[in-house]
Amino acid sequence: MRMSKKNSLIATAAAALLAVGAGALPAAASAAATTTNFANLPSGASPWGIAIDSSGNVYTANAALDTVSKIDSSGTIVATYPTGDNPHGIAIDSAGNIYTANYSSNDVTRIAADGSTTTIAPTPAQLNPYAIAIDSSNNVYVTNEGSRSVTKITTGGSATKFNSTNTGVTPRGIAIDSSGNVFTANYSLNTVSKINSSGVIVATYPQATVGAYGQPEALAIDSSDNLYVTTFVTVSKINSSGTLVATYNLGSATPSPGGIALDSAGNIYTSNSSFRTVITKTTQAGASSTYGSSSSSLWTSPGGIAFNSSGVLFVANQGTNNVSTIAELAAPGTPPAPTAVAGDGSATVTVSAGAGGALRPATLVTACTGRAIPAPSPARQPHAPSPASQTAPPTPSPQRQPTPPAPRAPPQRQARSAQPPRALHQARRRRQLQLLATGRQRSPSAQAAAAHRPATPSRPAPAAKPAPSPARPAHAPSPA
Repeated sequence: MRMSKKNSLIATAAAALLAVGAGALPAAASAAATTTNFANLPSGASPWGIAIDSSGNVYTANAALDTVSKIDSSGTIVATYPTGDNPHGIAIDSAGNIYTANYSSNDVTRIAADGSTTTIAPTPAQLNPYAIAIDSSNNVYVTNEGSRSVTKITTGGSATKFNSTNTGVTPRGIAIDSSGNVFTANYSLNTVSKINSSGVIVATYPQATVGAYGQPEALAIDSSDNLYVTTFVTVSKINSSGTLVATYNLGSATPSPGGIALDSAGNIYTSNSSFRTVITKTTQAGASSTYGSSSSSLWTSPGGIAFNSSGVLFVANQGTNNVSTIAELAAPGTPPAPTAVAGDGSATVTVSAGAGGALRPATLVTACTGRAIPAPSPARQPHAPSPASQTAPPTPSPQRQPTPPAPRAPPQRQARSAQPPRALHQARRRRQLQLLATGRQRSPSAQAAAAHRPATPSRPAPAAKPAPSPARPAHAPSPA
């Protein structure tokens, strides 16, 4: 049955609505996450900093035990290394060497890949090493909270004061941009110092830039050299020119974030030590979400945070002496609008999944027949056409044409006898008289003669002529 244009449009609309109703369109959704207890540390460890190597091993600086725990990717502690007193910051260079900033012993511990340890003491002595950062050449930089300085340790083991003049009071967080500039978060002075690769302080960002609430502590830099600074309540984003471009509020209370990390999409994560059980995620647009609550047992007093290569966030929890993880589930994107094409008695609907989304099976129903047509499974990929089919259109198969009937030949008339007209008339007259005389019966001789005559096509019988009047004698045949 061929559909009218109106019915065809109705079929198209009905099929599209059925596709939506069956769940064929992956709807946009907010990101979800799973949180787990990754590893339990020794009792009283009080892990401060955390770092992850290229193989996925996790390292924690255990401030109360003066050790570093190495945890493999399954969550098992496979090694414990001694450090100086009260290790805070921890970092790993590209060669696999581990460095800890030992706050109370005023030195740095280097743990080689083979597990051997070396103590590095800067000259002149620097007080209260706090945080560590490593540049692309494996030079190590350490903030010294008590001496308002930065120590630089070369790959050869030389350790000297890096900055020619003092930083702001109580430098804590540290970060390095792609040009080798070093930034320090000066907690007590509410400023950030920028030190070039020669050790000269070339800029000081005031509290108006760093954040009105003050107390900057943790620093991070993205791939575009934007600097992120945590303050008592906010995160400030400062571009490479030193201009404040965004301020993200972490809440109406006082979270006092002590750790910061950026994921591959530019989302900002902070560990809020004053909230004790909360990790905050903030997008570049300023939308925020939190992980953890007052009843959470996965973490208490989160400190250092770091991402592994798979995008899983690891959290060192000082209060519960463990490491927890947050693995986000990718949210499906918004798909394009479906397209529908009407046909005879049915409609075809095409639905494309958006980024991050999966196309779920749907059932489309034809508008006229009501037949259910299962949609393709999302796992099956459409068959790619061959190059030949892309370059040349398919050749239509020839259709069989009906064979016209052969023209019917006209009936062949037998040639008349070559007798003169008068003789022919006389012979016909004689036959008529014989039929009348014998009651329309032929004589044997006439039948024999008729059998030897060639057949002639049937012709309509001539109309009978009236019988001759009896008063009139029959015409006698001529002797000839």
